[in-house]
Amino acid sequence: MNAPSPRTSSWKKPTQRVLAIAIAGFVTLLACSRQGEGDRCSTENDDNDCESGLICIDADDLRANDGVPRCCRPDGEGVGDGRCTRLIGGGSGGTDGGGNAGGQAGEAGVATSTTGASCTHTSQCPGGMVCGPQGRCQPECLDDRDCDASLTCSEGRCVSR
Repeated sequence: MNAPSPRTSSWKKPTQRVLAIAIAGFVTLLACSRQGEGDRCSTENDDNDCESGLICIDADDLRANDGVPRCCRPDGEGVGDGRCTRLIGGGSGGTDGGGNAGGQAGEAGVATSTTGASCTHTSQCPGGMVCGPQGRCQPECLDDRDCDASLTCSEGRCVSR
């Protein structure tokens, strides 16, 4: 004959339930957390994947060219993560036939002694310059349309109107 199965003590079942609920809540919290600057996001979710103040930028508009959309600061607010460095003049990597994606250093008479210096991040360039799509320091802008709508281009920099 089979011996009667031992009963689980009365305190174990409620404790197991509480533990299961706590684990489920923790997993849900992690799954729904918003992404920080430079982290992956989905452009199909608008900016909802990103922390407050960040926007989801399509991979075609980013210099990293790794095929991954990223949570980044809006244009004009600087770049805190190098993966958020924007392509100058938009994405798609189009060239002018000579392998240049436009916006090259030294254009429009804006030049400094470090224009054209090699870079991988904007922080390696002098103030007022950005690391361009060809990995060279260049002016931030050449024309007002290179800047956010609230800014204007003045001497190679986007400044308040």
